[in-house]
Amino acid sequence: MVDIKTSDEGGAAHEPAGAGKPQRGDAPDPVVGIGLVILGVLVMGIAGASTLHYVFNIGTAIAIVGAIVFVVSVALSSLKDRKLRSS
Repeated sequence: MVDIKTSDEGGAAHEPAGAGKPQRGDAPDPVVGIGLVILGVLVMGIAGASTLHYVFNIGTAIAIVGAIVFVVSVALSSLKDRKLRSS
């Protein structure tokens, strides 16, 4: 049986230093870019079905920004990984 101590019993919760907080050198998460792309495509689909041309253009801009965020975040994490391997 596993004995789990709660804070009431005097046990302290052990979290790694900086858990949940992005470090200064961390690259942004690529999931944000993918989410923006999906949101942009959904806006484009809805606007295209209802013939709202300006809203369709906004959806296109959201999708393009999401793609740029994704590519930049993957590139930054790749450069960080390369830097860690070389040192």
